[in-house]
Amino acid sequence: MESNLNKSKLSVIFGDEIGSNQQSSLHVELTLNKQKAQAQALKVKQMILNQVETATSLTFAFPCLEANQDTLINLLEGIFNGTAHTKMSSDIHHHYTAGRITYYFIKNQDKVILVIKPEGELSEIISGQLDFILSTEGMKDVIDNQQNRVLIDAKSINTFSDIEEFMQNGDSFIGALLKSLKFDLTLDIHQDLLSSIIEILQALDPVFASSPIGFLQFFKNFNIDVQFSSSQELPDNIRADLFSKGNIKNGLAVKESSPENDKKFWRSLVGLIEPGVEVYLTLEDVLALHLESNLPGFGGHFTRNIKPEH
Repeated sequence: MESNLNKSKLSVIFGDEIGSNQQSSLHVELTLNKQKAQAQALKVKQMILNQVETATSLTFAFPCLEANQDTLINLLEGIFNGTAHTKMSSDIHHHYTAGRITYYFIKNQDKVILVIKPEGELSEIISGQLDFILSTEGMKDVIDNQQNRVLIDAKSINTFSDIEEFMQNGDSFIGALLKSLKFDLTLDIHQDLLSSIIEILQALDPVFASSPIGFLQFFKNFNIDVQFSSSQELPDNIRADLFSKGNIKNGLAVKESSPENDKKFWRSLVGLIEPGVEVYLTLEDVLALHLESNLPGFGGHFTRNIKPEH
C-alpha cells in the first residue's frame, strides 16, 4: 500500500515573496484517518464544553465581541427557524423541520460556536457514503493506518481592503487578487483513496470531471514551483479563462441583484463577526476537515454592493 502513496506539492506565487509580510491567510487541511477524525471530534467537543457529541458534525467558530454574541446567535438561529427570510434560510429551515439536521449554540469566551449535526435521512445518506469508501478493497486499512492528507494554503501581503482599493482603481477582482498571492497544494494520500473521493465529487457535480481537481488522480509524486511577477505573465488561454468569468466584476461580494432580505442578513452578519472564522467538518472515524481563516477586510468586500442602513 505504501508504494501507491501520492506525495506531491504544487506551489504558485504571484508577485514578490511574502515572507514575514503576510497579512491575509487561508488554511484548509483535509485528513482521512481514523485517529485524526477522533482527535478533531474530541477537540471540538472540548471547545463546546462537552455539551454535544461531535463524532459527525459541522462546526463554525465565529470570533465575536462579548457584547454582540447574543445578537449573533439570534441572527444565526433565524436561518433554522425560518425568521431570517433569506434563500439560504428557506433551504436550511426545510431540512431542519424535516428532521434532517439539528443545531446547537455555545458561547466560549470570545467565540460563538455553532454545531450542526445530521439526523434521520441525512445521517443515513452520510453513513452510506462512508460505507461506500470503506468497502473499497484495502481502504479501511488505509484510513485506519495511514495519514492521508490534502493541504491548501493561501497567503498574501494584501488585505481585502487593499483588494477593494485596487478594484476601485480599475483592476478586476482576479487582477487585484493576483497582485500578491502564494498558493500551496500538498498531497500525501493513497492514490486509490484520492480516486474514490474524486468519483464521489463527480457524482455530486459533473463539473469536477473537467476541473483541476478531477485531473489530480492522473498525476503522482510531482513537486512543482512556479512564480509569476503578475497575472500578465500567465499563458493566454489561462488568462482568458480566469478573466472571462461572470463574477470577476464583483469578486466574492453579494450580488447587487440579491433579494433585500438576503442583503440585510449578510450586512448584519458581517457587522457582528470578527476576522478569524474557523470551520470543522468531522465524519466519524473517517474524515477531519479544518478551515482556518485570517482575512482582514473581507466583510467590507463581501458587502460592497449592499448600501448601509440609514
